[in-house]
Parts: sequence; structure tokens; C-alpha cells
Amino acid sequence: MDASSKKVSIKTAARVRPCSHGTNLQSSLTIDSENSTIIVKSKNKEYRLNNVFDEDVTQETIYDTVAQPIVYDFLGGINGTIFAYGQTGSGKTFTMNGYKITETSDSPTRGIIPRSIESIFEILNEQSKNDPQFKFSIKCSYIEVYKKVAFDLLQTDSATVKIQASGEQIIIVGAAEFVVTSAKECLSHFKNGWNNRKTAPTSMNRESSRSHAIFMLTLVTEEIQGISVNLRTSRLNFVDLAGSENQKQTKSTGERLKEAGSINQDLSHLATVIRDLEKKDSFIQYRNCFLTHLLRDSLGGNSRTSVIVTVHSNLKFVNDTLSTLNFAENCKKVKNKAKVNVAVSTKDVEAWKTEIQRVQKDKSSLMEEIQQLKEEKEQMEKRQKEDAGTILILQNEKKTLKVEAAKHVQEVNEEKQNLQTQISFLEKNVAEQKEQINALEKSQKEAFEFQLAQMKKEYDLKIKKLSNDLNKANEKEKKREAEIAEMKQINSGLQNDNKQLKEKVQALQIINDQMKNQRDADDNYEQPDICSDNGDLDYVDENEVPIIPTDESVSSGEESDSKENEVPMQASPGSTSHQSNIIRAPNYRLGSEYYRSKWIKHLYIFDFNDKTLCYNYVIPPKNEKSKKAHFICINCKNKHKTNVCATIVSNENGEECVKLDTKKHVCQRQKFEPQTIIYEPDYKLITVECGGKKVERLYVLDSNDKTFYYDYIWNQSAQSYRCSNCVKKKHYSSAHLTKDESKKECCVLSAQKHHHDCKPKKL
Repeated sequence: MDASSKKVSIKTAARVRPCSHGTNLQSSLTIDSENSTIIVKSKNKEYRLNNVFDEDVTQETIYDTVAQPIVYDFLGGINGTIFAYGQTGSGKTFTMNGYKITETSDSPTRGIIPRSIESIFEILNEQSKNDPQFKFSIKCSYIEVYKKVAFDLLQTDSATVKIQASGEQIIIVGAAEFVVTSAKECLSHFKNGWNNRKTAPTSMNRESSRSHAIFMLTLVTEEIQGISVNLRTSRLNFVDLAGSENQKQTKSTGERLKEAGSINQDLSHLATVIRDLEKKDSFIQYRNCFLTHLLRDSLGGNSRTSVIVTVHSNLKFVNDTLSTLNFAENCKKVKNKAKVNVAVSTKDVEAWKTEIQRVQKDKSSLMEEIQQLKEEKEQMEKRQKEDAGTILILQNEKKTLKVEAAKHVQEVNEEKQNLQTQISFLEKNVAEQKEQINALEKSQKEAFEFQLAQMKKEYDLKIKKLSNDLNKANEKEKKREAEIAEMKQINSGLQNDNKQLKEKVQALQIINDQMKNQRDADDNYEQPDICSDNGDLDYVDENEVPIIPTDESVSSGEESDSKENEVPMQASPGSTSHQSNIIRAPNYRLGSEYYRSKWIKHLYIFDFNDKTLCYNYVIPPKNEKSKKAHFICINCKNKHKTNVCATIVSNENGEECVKLDTKKHVCQRQKFEPQTIIYEPDYKLITVECGGKKVERLYVLDSNDKTFYYDYIWNQSAQSYRCSNCVKKKHYSSAHLTKDESKKECCVLSAQKHHHDCKPKKL
């Protein structure tokens, strides 16, 4: 091939992977994509490359910047190479292949290789359509270098391949080459080869490549211009190098450790060749390694080469990052001698003319053969006439066969007549049996109709009896309605009497209160100082403080239904005391609730008929340190300025019970809605950047499905976390981070009435 060549530097680019989960989230890099610089902060080292891409760069931008110029040169007859270099798990395979090998053409995460193949066939097909004199042919091959041995990935028997150098050309012996006519067919071979590639999991990468893979396209284009033929041949190499590995980080052992040693030796020799090229040494040791021998044209030879290095931004991998960036900086100094591989010839046109003349001569020969075949046909017709006598003999034999066939038909007809006689006899027997069946069906029908009439007669008698019974029942119902009306009149009179009795009971209750106060004074009973108007309990909000059960809590109890128009309290179920103001377990419950940065003791006395309703008592602040537990009803105090008290005491048997005040409740019972305490890992507190500021977010996992969560944000005015989606709907569910009474870190969620108006998010 004879074409002008010029020296072109290897183009280098760096791509930074986002910080990996489970590693140090502190970044070691400062990235300036606009000026194509990257600084390693801890080493104060700056690198200036052709392109620098940050964590947010798209696959499309990578292709347009790094790969597309190489693809265009490849279509113009210039060899090209694109290879990815970097530490294991830094994103090389993602950059070259994409997120998945099975991605469709509309996927935004497709890598350099599928995008390049699609672009190549799109351009070539368009040119071929517009120019009838333009023809092209593409072949693909795929090999890997595993433990210093090369294998063909497109052959299922793991065939090994070798390299032979012929002048400037590199010939791969033993590798299968497939002619491809479309991007779909080419990608199919690429996917098949990729599935044969050797991968294995390490602590840094679930699918770590254990070999270097090179996917090669060879393009031959042919274009006729007048009497000359332009023939271009070019090769495009896509190189996905295995990542360099640090045994302390990957924790490789056994076979994985041997593979890592081979990988690191190949990459070390590649770096040595790059340094020798940079120093312009006269002798470059390409043959010391299969990888560098194969990429000889790509490194200082006849090729346009682009190198994209991938690095971790984590501070943990800063030494590997420095090594990778030094490699990229050295590659940038290497110059290749790229040229257009083109041959112009006029001999081919003359050869075509000679071929046309040869075809015309062949055509004359074929015409002569056709004439000879016609003559042979005439001879065959002559032979057919000679065979006419033989045909006459055969016709006589045919007549004889017909006579024999007629005799055979007569015998068959006689046998048929005998069979018809037998059929007539059988049909007669069938008719007789049918008559017998009809007679039997008629007798059965008559018996069934008689039985049906008997059943109808019995049914009519039963209906008549039921009708009489119904009439008697209606008469009894009328008598009962009259009795009910009479009882209502009696009940009305009893209600009037009951009203008078209640008035008397209230008067007696006043006297009973006076006697109780006198008795308590005589017995030196320690009454809590909570019944004065100064015992303000407005610090408790019944909507914000449901019960939090503690280890000292007992089973929930019931309180008698004290409606406003009835006697204040009756003995609770399960209590054996004759005093109406004594409540025993399990009709009350003690617990603690978290409110305004502290835990508050609560007493709940349950409704007799509905255990979901209760009266809510708390200990006033000035009685918190008292030896006896004195409680006061929250709602009666806060809403009605009335003190209704309860005290934890011991009965004559030493059993714990609750002694109630004789005052009636003026509040309604509230619904029993407990707070919820959760512990890690059911919640997580994280810090994220939003608008340049660090913001705390609380993630609370859904109790029904741990793959969903609610997002809480800090509310400064409320000093609590609130659900971000509920706040947008002017309703919120709150949460507090604190320590429980055993000093263990926990998260307290608001009562169930503050339910979520939003749906949880997918984790």
C-alpha cells in the first residue's frame, strides 16, 4: 500500500467513576472537564489530557468525543484502535460494552463498541445506496489473552491462536473470521464471543474480567473511478483490558491470584513499551508479550489510537489512580504514523474486459452443446417408434387382465348380496327391540306421573298447614306488640323515677365526698398536689403523645362506661373490691410516652365496652419525683379546667391497683393509639447535598415491605422530622430520634392518627 503518512499523537481521555458503595466516600480528585485537567488532591499532582469526564458524563458523549473520530478514519482506510485501561471495577467494560450485553439500539447506556458498529454500517449502507460503483466487505474476529495464551472467542472449542509478523502487517493464525453484512449480525458475533470470555467475582467486582479481550473489524472498500479502481483496507481494534489488581483490595486467592499475576505482568509490559516509545528508543520489545505484539501497529505504528483510562474517585484507591493517570500521560507523548491504506489499479478493468471475452467464448461453447443435445433427442424419438411393437404386446396383456378383473368383480357382487341379506335380518331385530323399549318407556312414564300426583297432593297439605301456622304466628305477634306498647308506657314512668333517683344520688355523692375528705385527713392520706388550679398540664397534647409500653407496663384493663347522665364509676370487671373507685389489672395500663425531648409516665384506664377507648392520665411535673404515683386526666384539665385524679396504691393483699378520684370525667374518652419505636436497620439517617448545602434525611423503611421507605426531613420550628411528601399535602407524619429508657438509640414515630397521606418510595 502506498499512501502518505503523518505522525499523530495518541489521544488520551480520563473517565471518573462515582464513589463505590461501602468504600470511603471522600473524593481524592478535582475534575475540570472544561480545561481537560484532573488533580489528585492528596498528592497535589495535576494531569492535563485531551479530555477529562466527570461522574455524570453520558455514554453518548464518550462515544462522540473519543470513538467517533477513530470510526470516521477507519471508514476512510486508516487503521484505528480504541482501548480502555484502569483498575479493576473502575468502569472499563461499562465504557466499552455498556450496562448489559443484551441492550437494544435505543438504550442510552450502550457502550463504545455497539455504537461504533451501528454507525459503521449506517454510513457504509448509505454510501453504497448513493454510489453504485461503491462496494464494501466487513469481517469480524474476537480473541482474548488469558494467562499469556491467546484464545479465539468465536470458536466453541477454545482454539488457541498465534501471531505472525509480515513486514508492517500483523497476521493472526488460527482465529476465525466471519463476514458480516449488518450491524445486527456483527453484534450477534460480539455477544457470542463475550459470553465465552472468562470472568469471575472478586471483592471489588462481581463480574471481574480475567483476560484481555480484542474485538477486530476488517473493512475492504472498492470504488471505480473511470478506468481506475480504489481499493482501501483498514482494521479497527476494540481493546477491553483486564483491570490491574491489588491483592489486599481484591482479596484474591488460589486461581484468582494466579490470574491477577498474569494480568498485572501484561499491563506492566504494556506500560514499559509506552515508556520506551516516549523515550524514542531504537528497539521496542513488542514480542515479549502477546498483548503488545498484537497491538504493535496501535502503539507507535500505522494506526490512529485513542486511550480512555477509568479511575476511582475514592481516596482509598488514590495510589492506583496515580498509576493509571501516569500511564495516560505517557501515552499522550507517543506518536503513531497513520496513513490511508489504499491501492489504485487500472489492470483490474482490463482483467474484467478479458473476463467478459472469456464468458462470451463460454457462451458459444454452450450453444454448441445445446445443438448436440437436440440431435440426441431426435435419436431418442426414433428409438421410441422402434419400441411400438413392444407396447402392442403390453396392451394385449392389459386386455387379459381386464377379463380377470371382471370375474373378480362378479364374485365381489355376490358376496355383497349375501351381506345385504344379513343386514336386513339385523334391521328387523333392531325394530322389534325398539318397540319393546317404547313400551317400557310408556309404562315408566305412567308410573312417574302417578308418583308426581301423589307428591303434589302431599305438598298441598303441607302448604295448607304452614299457612294456618303463619296466621297463628301473626296473631301472637299482634299480642306481643300490644305488650311492648304497654311496657314502653311503664318504662317512661320508670325513667322519670330514675331521674329523681339520680338527683338524690348526686346529693348523696356530695355528702360522700365530704366524708371521704374527712377520712383521708384522719388517715394522713398523702393526696397529690394536682387538684389546684395552679397544676397546669397544657404541656401535653393528646394528639401527639400516645402510649409507649415499657418493661413495667401491665396488661390493659377496662373502665366502666361513665356517661354524663349515669352514676360516675362502677366496679371494673375482674375486680373483687366493693369500692367503686378501685381499678385492678387488667383494666388499666402504665407506660411512658416521648414528648418534647423527654419520656413522660402515663396511666390509661380502658372503656368497659370498647377497649380501643380510654381515659389518659399523666403525672404533673411537680409530682414526678414523688414516691407515690399520682396522675391527673389530661383532657379534663386542659380542655375543661377540671382535676380528675388517680393514684397507684396497694390493696390489703399487697397487690397493685388504681384508686380513682370521686369526681366525674367531663371529657370524652380518646382513642388508644400507641407510638411506634423502631431501631436500626429499620431507619437510616443520611446526609445529602441539595442546592450546594448539606441536608439531613431520615429514611424509615416500610414495615410491610423493606424495599420501600418514607423520606423524612428536619423541621426546625417543630424540632422533629416530618414526611416530605405528606408536608406537600398539608398533612404530616412526624418522627423523633432519641434514646429509649434503656439508653438505646431509637426512632419514635407519631401515633397512628398521624398516618401517611403519601405512598412509600422504592428503595
